[in-house]
Amino acid sequence: MAVYFVWKNTPNGVIKLSGEGLYDFTLKILRSRFGIHSLSLAQPKNKSRDNANLTVVIASENVKPEIKKHVENHLSSVLRPLGIITSVIWAKPDRSITQFLLNRWTWFFAAWSIAVIISGGWEAFFWSSFWGSAAWFINKAAGVLINLTDKRHDETEIYTQTEVQKQTQSA
Repeated sequence: MAVYFVWKNTPNGVIKLSGEGLYDFTLKILRSRFGIHSLSLAQPKNKSRDNANLTVVIASENVKPEIKKHVENHLSSVLRPLGIITSVIWAKPDRSITQFLLNRWTWFFAAWSIAVIISGGWEAFFWSSFWGSAAWFINKAAGVLINLTDKRHDETEIYTQTEVQKQTQSA
């Protein structure tokens, strides 16, 4: 189910933002260093005001106060020109055993392990684990190499940062 947040009311209609798009955009601003637990966009109570209120719940542990302040200021400086006022709530991530047991990958690996051991024995389990892990590491290494050689991504990020700085300086 897709969630859409009302961003602005205009004389021509309502502008809505997709929840998934807003989540991805905010995660890119944070550069995936912090996990976003949830976010919510609310219209201002005063209809004469044009700014929407974005509340972001970030899950992270052991973050220094100056880094928290820097992240909040960076998020605010990027979103304020778009008419979005931000507030950040810092929360500790849930690392309980329940979360581990509810993860679908836990049950996938458990079922896979049992099936391989029953059908092929311990030797088949070892070799399938070995080659599966090798393929995973090769895939990760290829992704890192592709990202290192992708100059277009770096140029776009630099261009976006300079445009945001120009807009904030002119405002």
